[in-house]
Amino acid sequence: MEKYHQYTEQEVVAQTSNVIMLFYSRQIEPIAQILDKNFVWIGAYEFQYLRGKDEFLKSIESETNELPCHVSDEEFFVLAHDRSLWTVYGRFTVTAMREDGTMLIAKVRNTFVWRQKNDDFILLHIHGSHARDVPLECDSEISLSSYRSREWFDYIQDVDKTVGPPKKLVFRDSFGTYHFLLPSEILYAMADEKLCTIFTGEGSFSSRISLKEFAEKSPLFVHIHRSYVVNINLIKSIKRYQLELTTGKLLPIGKERYLNIKQSLSEFSK
Repeated sequence: MEKYHQYTEQEVVAQTSNVIMLFYSRQIEPIAQILDKNFVWIGAYEFQYLRGKDEFLKSIESETNELPCHVSDEEFFVLAHDRSLWTVYGRFTVTAMREDGTMLIAKVRNTFVWRQKNDDFILLHIHGSHARDVPLECDSEISLSSYRSREWFDYIQDVDKTVGPPKKLVFRDSFGTYHFLLPSEILYAMADEKLCTIFTGEGSFSSRISLKEFAEKSPLFVHIHRSYVVNINLIKSIKRYQLELTTGKLLPIGKERYLNIKQSLSEFSK
């Protein structure tokens, strides 16, 4: 009997994240290739209750001409699976900047149902909704959280390009949720016994990873203390044995690291 590749949890959530990235970057053709012919789409609006691959593709034709959006703060959890079926749910933020300077923001929640057929991974169903307590449109100068401003949006769009093609880092937290984050979305990380607590603009989570392993994931991350690694691009100011992030957060600097951090900042800003 021929054996087929059995997908792992991380492969399934990575495929889920990839579909979201393709959709909001307006690359529909690769998505079309993995849809089941009876694919079911249930969205946030009345007309988004469709059965059939062709009906779904027809319904999103107009979106293929829209500007690409930035996807951030992704997190996914495998709810259930058996030999051939997987159910994944998650949430993420979609942000787009208009030419008039306003921002469009959506907090999106999705459920995906996948089926493995031989070596193929087929998408059977997506159910999506928006969190209505988040303003859909706002002036880009208004801060939406500790760092959600026009400056943040420009930064998040550009900074990852300076260190190579945007590639999301994957972390599995202590509850089994997978987080997909660009290095630029991470503020800092703190060692917490055998765990590493990772802080973003949306909150924090703990992952079973050492601080050393975390720091090695991106050239943006720099050790400032035996218990802290920060995103070097978010350091606002530095003085002896303490630094301030752009969010206003104050963090300690190890005495033996102070000069190295100053040098790293100088080299990074060149």
